Amino acid sequence: MKNLTDKQLLLARQEFKNYLVHKGAKLSKLKIKTDLKLYQNKLNTSFEALGCIGYNSTYRELTATIQIKKAFGYLGELCRKGSYEYVRFYIDYKKGQGWEDLGYAGVNVHDIPNAEDCDGALKKPIDYVVRLPFTPKIEYCSVENLPRIKAILLWNAVPEAEDYNLEAGSYTWGDVKEADIQLEPFIFKLPDFEIPELANVLDDLILNPNLSLNGLFEAAPNPLALKSTFNTLVKKEHFSFSQLASCYKKVEVEPHRFGFQMLSKLEQSSTLSAYNTLHTIFKANTLDLDQSLVALSALKCDTTYEELLCVGADYDNDALVATLKIKRPNGYSGNLCSSGSKEYVSFWLQTENCEWIHAGTTSIRVHDITKMSKDGLYYSVVLPYNLDAFKANCKTPQVLKIKAVLSWNTPPEGMSCSRWGNTIESYIQIAPYKWNGKLPQLTEIGGVAISEIKPNGLTVFEAKIGDANTIALEDSAFQGRIVVKGIVTPFVGQKYRVKVTNEATGVSFYVTDSFYVKGTGVTKLQKPVGDVYTYMAHEKVLAIFSPRTDALLSISIENVTTGLNSNSHRIQMDSTPPKLELAIDDGGNCTHYKKGGIITGTYSVQEVHLSRFVLGTTVTDTPSEIKSSDAGDPTSGHFSIVSSKDLNCGKITLRAYPRTVVNSIRMHSGTGAERIVCLADA
Repeated sequence: MKNLTDKQLLLARQEFKNYLVHKGAKLSKLKIKTDLKLYQNKLNTSFEALGCIGYNSTYRELTATIQIKKAFGYLGELCRKGSYEYVRFYIDYKKGQGWEDLGYAGVNVHDIPNAEDCDGALKKPIDYVVRLPFTPKIEYCSVENLPRIKAILLWNAVPEAEDYNLEAGSYTWGDVKEADIQLEPFIFKLPDFEIPELANVLDDLILNPNLSLNGLFEAAPNPLALKSTFNTLVKKEHFSFSQLASCYKKVEVEPHRFGFQMLSKLEQSSTLSAYNTLHTIFKANTLDLDQSLVALSALKCDTTYEELLCVGADYDNDALVATLKIKRPNGYSGNLCSSGSKEYVSFWLQTENCEWIHAGTTSIRVHDITKMSKDGLYYSVVLPYNLDAFKANCKTPQVLKIKAVLSWNTPPEGMSCSRWGNTIESYIQIAPYKWNGKLPQLTEIGGVAISEIKPNGLTVFEAKIGDANTIALEDSAFQGRIVVKGIVTPFVGQKYRVKVTNEATGVSFYVTDSFYVKGTGVTKLQKPVGDVYTYMAHEKVLAIFSPRTDALLSISIENVTTGLNSNSHRIQMDSTPPKLELAIDDGGNCTHYKKGGIITGTYSVQEVHLSRFVLGTTVTDTPSEIKSSDAGDPTSGHFSIVSSKDLNCGKITLRAYPRTVVNSIRMHSGTGAERIVCLADA
């Protein structure tokens, strides 16, 4: 299968979906010209590959950089639907449980014609980044929590949830990577003495999760004293130069590393007193100041301790992302219970007229990790950045060169390489601008693009949900928190309202809920005055509210400043949970049945937007499904099972899966009912 021409590869990509759909049929019946042996091979990286995977503790997100290598093979140019790259993440906490599925994220990719940058180099590969939020298992700072993550990339199909060993699915076009990450610890030190004021604040915070801790402090009788007490409990220790010198003697961390900031300041000083002061400190720790200054002066682009490996962009969320590797267990100014040190990354973008623009600088905190593997630890840094200035319509693909500059413990100066760190360049594609040019415009409701919601308010086939682009079932309704997004940049500072109309009753209301937005990396409160909001820079979210209804709703946006209204769009709500009935004949819950006997009962599922239901049991010798429904199957009936001759008890379970998008981020995970059965000897 080697040395295939571009024409053969393109045909194989075009026919791949047909192969996936019909692979259960006899291969001779498939109308596919491609040699099927190509599809049966795994992890062909000719078109796409994983660059880096990592973890960002600020956003609590796993990230994966996807390198798109060719100008064709992605099922259409930018004005067409294109195709998707999906990455499923797994985590192993190294405590004996093995791999745990964390879900997947995807990004829309297209055929992007080849072009050259300002230096005549080909703008390929293009680096896209997907980000998957997850809630990690946190340990106290005395424990180095270093799980391993795995990412499986697959083109135009989602990797199987439990198939972390690539055994069951079709993984023709894709890649796999593993890496160790470091999860942030908690450092809150519970006092062994009573602080009733602090206890009251924490109680209030639990009872009022929408309030900020800072706001609760301000409401206290003595806010300054209470803040001081709380800061003492969460404050991390800062290691002095002498402490670090003592710690690092045995592990051979150089003085010009742990004394970097002091030495850098001395270089900028012209006074003899500054030299003498630092000389005394070095001498007290049996270190040679002059040798350290010489070593520091010769230092540039040193990647002994840290190194940037990837840089790309989050296509859907206007963010720049870089992944770096921490290479050594020591040399980062202290352990997890200390303040450690920072890795700074600056991002630069090259415009079409070959000028470089500084997008900004961000950082992550790193520490000495004594138990890290030889492969190191992988961290991601994320910089939200408004890319609207570079956007064009879909007929003009925008591919920019991006540069990232890494610098340890001090922000980079300009684009040149720092002393500790390196630089890396890549190319990113900017999503096309879809504004109609005049009216305020909705782009997404309930986590789904309005172009993927039918006029009846239900989702189209393979509609994508949320920032992770997970797949919704066709004809899904909406439930829970509804996030409304729209075009913002042309209207920043202007006023708007979000109107909701019940299509059945004709009754309307304006959304008045306050909400927090995080698009700029800093949490902001969006609070209306009455029912009027203000467009905030770089924030796509226009409103968040919870309708708690089963009605068909029409949602529209009104520009109060200009008096212009946008098009409205409908969503079908389904806030009523499935009604499940599960009954066991002759007694019901926890009744003693004979081992090896027959257990009978009835089940019923009532749900307007039902996807499927599963009736299962653990009363038999091996856990099994009594019934797994298909479309059109009756949603009620009788069951009969033969119980185990050895077990003392078990369960009969019924679980229903609605076709509803929940809280604008995911499909419904199902609702269950169970009955416990106790078995007695015959």
